[in-house]
Amino acid sequence: MRSGDAVAGMEEYLNARAHLDVVLRSFPQAVFQSFVYVLGSSRGTRIYVDERIFVPSIAFSMFSLCVYLGTMLREALQRGENVLLVFWRRPRKMRTITLYTRVLDAREGEEMLEAEKGDDAFEYA
Repeated sequence: MRSGDAVAGMEEYLNARAHLDVVLRSFPQAVFQSFVYVLGSSRGTRIYVDERIFVPSIAFSMFSLCVYLGTMLREALQRGENVLLVFWRRPRKMRTITLYTRVLDAREGEEMLEAEKGDDAFEYA
């Protein structure tokens, strides 16, 4: 989105959206598929489980969850915070907008982008 000399970035929104995608879609899918696979693997049930489909799907879901949790752990270590705090605060940052404005570097005479965080208090034209 472009507004005059400022460009609005939506990194926090995209991070929060990815967070909610993992929490509301990937995690329940992995749990449900694992439950159906374990239930279907027993001989006492009449549930057919195709291992060629279920095993790679469960493995990919678990791998994506581990990658996401590793990313959150790295972010928590960089900030020096608890992982649970980073986990719970991420959806609340969805309203944060980063404004990038052009500034002229006095030493080199070239344009650079300067970031400024803002809340949802911006007025839209």
